[in-house]
Amino acid sequence: MNFSGKPSMSVPPKWKDNDRLAQKNGPRKTIISAKGNRYTGEWLENQRNGYGEQIWVNNGKQYKGDWIRDRRHGRGTLLMNGQIVYEGEWENDKMHGLGKYYYRETGDIFEGQWKDGKRCGKGEMRYADKSVYNGMWRDGKKCGFGIQTYANGNRYEGYWLEDVKHGEGSFLYITPHKRKYVGQWVNDVAKCGSLEDLPSEEDKETKTDPSDPFGVETRAKIPRVGVAEPQKIIDTQIALLTENNSIDAPLIKISQKQNEEEEISIDNDEE
Repeated sequence: MNFSGKPSMSVPPKWKDNDRLAQKNGPRKTIISAKGNRYTGEWLENQRNGYGEQIWVNNGKQYKGDWIRDRRHGRGTLLMNGQIVYEGEWENDKMHGLGKYYYRETGDIFEGQWKDGKRCGKGEMRYADKSVYNGMWRDGKKCGFGIQTYANGNRYEGYWLEDVKHGEGSFLYITPHKRKYVGQWVNDVAKCGSLEDLPSEEDKETKTDPSDPFGVETRAKIPRVGVAEPQKIIDTQIALLTENNSIDAPLIKISQKQNEEEEISIDNDEE
């Protein structure tokens, strides 16, 4: 028995017992914050840690999944007003790794890789209009090699930069005529390449035209590009040259070869 008037050190003060009971560790029932948010799940040293479910009352969001030190980390599902928005992997409170996102406003669905809350890596986007993109992403945008099939059947295979076609790629046109472009793209515009007219199923049943360089008579031939009245252009330029420079006109020799090629030779012999 202690007669010194000082509290005995063998008995801990009552406040320590109360403080220990107030510490959140292990599984707990629902904890309601001052803002009204609700969390039900596991704790470690007063931080959400392990599996738990969080409800934010101000925006209707709900998270069910893994936590580490008060941050979403591991596998989890994010809901908005009861509907799934994202299900997949998390890291440091952000979507990171493999996951599937439902864009409720547009109806689009993305499934693939994420980094720091953005689409990054390989993934597939299925748009509400039935278009599909499968390829590489960076910072939430199409970037790198990818294949996009459009709702009307047209198809692009090639490189992208910040959501637009950029670099080498091929575009298959199904409508209104079946054609294929192969070449370079700059800022979503075809710049330099070749455009080939492809036979449709109906065209394959038509007879081959021997004079057709494509080998098949199609209903939507690409017109040949050439110079109209080349001799007239040459004569006009000679006349302008003679008038402006006050010199004798050069001698133009045009000969027709057996292969129907035109050869133009200019003789400026001064004697």
